[in-house]
Amino acid sequence: MIVASVPNEEGVSTSKLATRPPEPQNEEIELDLAPAPASHTHASQSESQKRNLPPSRRPISQRSFFMQTLFVATVASPQVLCEAQVGMLLVSLEDIGLQVGTHDERELSWFPAAYGLAIGVFLITSGRLGDLYGSRLLWLSGFVISVISNIGSGFCTEKISFNICRALAGVGVAASLPNAIAILGQSYSSPRSRAVVFSVVGALAPVGFVLGALIGGFWAFEVDSRWIWWFTSIVCFALLACGWFLIPPSTSDPALPRQKFDIIGAVLLMLFLGLFNFAWNQGPIVGWPQSYVYALLILSILAGVGFYLWERRAGDDALIPVEVLHKNSLLVYVCLWLGWMSFGIWSLYTVQFLRNIRGVENTLLLAALNVPALPAGVIAALAAPYAIRHFAGHTIFFFSMISFGLGNLLGALTPVNLTYWAVTFPSFLLVAAGPDLSYTTGQLIVTNSVDVAYHGIAGGIITTVMYYSQSIGLGMAATVERYTAGDDQLKGYRAAFWFGTGLAGLAAVVVASFIRMPKQAAHRE
Repeated sequence: MIVASVPNEEGVSTSKLATRPPEPQNEEIELDLAPAPASHTHASQSESQKRNLPPSRRPISQRSFFMQTLFVATVASPQVLCEAQVGMLLVSLEDIGLQVGTHDERELSWFPAAYGLAIGVFLITSGRLGDLYGSRLLWLSGFVISVISNIGSGFCTEKISFNICRALAGVGVAASLPNAIAILGQSYSSPRSRAVVFSVVGALAPVGFVLGALIGGFWAFEVDSRWIWWFTSIVCFALLACGWFLIPPSTSDPALPRQKFDIIGAVLLMLFLGLFNFAWNQGPIVGWPQSYVYALLILSILAGVGFYLWERRAGDDALIPVEVLHKNSLLVYVCLWLGWMSFGIWSLYTVQFLRNIRGVENTLLLAALNVPALPAGVIAALAAPYAIRHFAGHTIFFFSMISFGLGNLLGALTPVNLTYWAVTFPSFLLVAAGPDLSYTTGQLIVTNSVDVAYHGIAGGIITTVMYYSQSIGLGMAATVERYTAGDDQLKGYRAAFWFGTGLAGLAAVVVASFIRMPKQAAHRE
């Protein structure tokens, strides 16, 4: 749910998905001062001239509170937008299905899956492109894509074009999201300021999800589901205009060598992730006996092997250096993959259970039933930095996997006619803590397992795994549902919940058995 990285003062990463954002670009201002006899005199003159600059030329961190708030809200808006579009989709799936002419739940699951797939595939490459061409350009480009894709989503009348538009919306978010983190890191050099800013960014994820659910529920129930996307495009255009005026131009350090973009590696990675995801989400719709589904799955695995071999040859220009694939790091990636698949399954099937089994057809009411995730998620995001000071990282990581599992377990056992407050409400509170706790502690464990130079790209892999695995999880759960439900819809839903419980349980076992992070290592100055 979050991409804001844990600040790390030990080294500078070259990736925009870094745990420690690059050094600030706009906080140092060259001043043409005469040589002073003492260094403190020069510093006082410099500070005096900075204060005398017009407000529009001052560094962000020295502007008024209102301007800083507007700047952070604008730059960090991709975090809200990313999760808001998930909430919009989940709450209004049935209404969107009417818009594009499908009632098949397996086809409906493709809508959020296509969106998550695009985010996961393009996150790493957009961070690398931001390194080369500037974070501001990628941030603005992402919003241009978001405006166009959401306008197109509103005009779609059949499912294939709608899936394409939702995938393009994911590309837009993926272009803006990692570069938003980089811009904030460049704008705030003080560790204390960064900690505050990134805590706020982390807390925006649950805000975005619930806000998106409420917006989607309102437009689908009161007006027309097409206005969900047209309204989103208007918001994206307004944010694009704000970003154009508020975000300072990107600059590069001439002392640093210009990196090459690993085009072959990027293509192989996209083929691997794209084909693998397509096979798993298409299989439940057309049936796994279809030969082309198996063929695409095999091709994806071959592309993945080719990507690994190519990255070993690419050296310093590799998109994902093999050094970040240390044993402990791999275990964290696997556990996050399993845990976030479980989370994606719970998110979709809880909404489907409420609507199709309990008969909550009012999309506004359906959105309101998701509201408990907001305070629980915000509290978890803000509490995570404090929790790691008092508990070993792997302990928190373990309990985040347990929270994913408990949510699915409650979903599998919930009686149809039981009140919402008895089981479903507690499940929202339990699951909401999992995403932020797992992300924060996963980042810490990985950064303790790899060299400082690779902290950034390791954080990027974690973010990619989180979003991409949710899409894969929906495809696998749909397969389980297809081959267990028969004519009993509830039975298929419960099977999907049990599958999600098993994934989170397996992740918890791996954490308890193999992953260790000493308590003292969890505290970073």
